[in-house]
Amino acid sequence: MHALADFFPALAESTALLLVALAAAPLAARIRVPGPAAFLFVGVIAGRIGVRPFDVSIDGIEQVGVIALYIILFQWGLATGY
Repeated sequence: MHALADFFPALAESTALLLVALAAAPLAARIRVPGPAAFLFVGVIAGRIGVRPFDVSIDGIEQVGVIALYIILFQWGLATGY
């Protein structure tokens, strides 16, 4: 029971971050920024204010950020016209 008591607050924080990122995606589309950039931006802001729902190393966070940046640049390249 103790493990679940530690897991649910982290799950609530993760869900809140996801909802904020989903709410930011239409705003990002309005200013012509790729949708995944909104997710990355919310993650960066959450990291700067100290919200870390799960205990993840800094190296792991950097790896996720690099992969997200590759996805954002790929999507932006596909959406760019001639």
